[in-house]
Amino acid sequence: LAEPPMLRSRDVQLPGPLTASRWTHALWHEARWQVRQLFARRIWWVALGLLLVMGVLSGFVHGVWHARGPMVPRADLTLPLLSSALFLVIAFIIAALVGLVCRRDDVEGLGAMLQATPAPTWLRLFGRTACVLLATLTLALVPGIASLLISAIAAPDSLAPGFVLVYQALVFAPPLLELAALTVLLHALIRRSGLAYATSMLLTFFLVLNHELGLVSYPAYAMGIPAHVALSQLAGWAPWLPYLGTLAGWKLAGCAVMVGVAALVLPRGPERRRFADVRQPLPL
Repeated sequence: LAEPPMLRSRDVQLPGPLTASRWTHALWHEARWQVRQLFARRIWWVALGLLLVMGVLSGFVHGVWHARGPMVPRADLTLPLLSSALFLVIAFIIAALVGLVCRRDDVEGLGAMLQATPAPTWLRLFGRTACVLLATLTLALVPGIASLLISAIAAPDSLAPGFVLVYQALVFAPPLLELAALTVLLHALIRRSGLAYATSMLLTFFLVLNHELGLVSYPAYAMGIPAHVALSQLAGWAPWLPYLGTLAGWKLAGCAVMVGVAALVLPRGPERRRFADVRQPLPL
């Protein structure tokens, strides 16, 4: 009862030898999968909606319905108010979000299987980082959208979408991206998820405390803190663009350095000891 030998179908072509690895395509698919896993969650959109409602109500209570008299909700008045009110919440959301994305694959046995693949170790890290940065930019747009909604409801003549976009891009988004990159570096340095979560939350608390108390005044050392600017629609952005452009470039360069360091110190292999990797010679 021996089975007959298997015959290859004529219309099936065997793949040829592997000549090149397209890791950029693999990185794109990894980043897209991570983004889908995050943005497909209903709780993500609920959180964004709650933040938006919180921002709109905060703008009305402290601006339009102010006890000393109603104020016209211009963008130069509402944006600093909303950014200060929502910065604390968004900062802790980013710290928790980075932990969720970086520790999603921490399942027993799965890490060893992924380490056995020929893919470079930085592939999954860069995919996670792209997802985290996109989510951070989405969160950074919430105060601007809330400001536009307040202006559209209370004073439609004061709508300034360009002013809002420049503020979110140069003032509010770079420190949040810096905080996200710093948290990614922490999760790369610390292998135990519980310790990494606790350290990231404690670091975020210190950065927020520095933001509230103003312990560090030099802008280059104020990590994860928005720039303090005195906005006016009369003067516009002309007095602040050189300063904000330089500071945003500094923060984005710091983000690139932190992500690069995270790729270098990322644990390789299932061993817990860090010194075992240090003693091994570098592959040439």
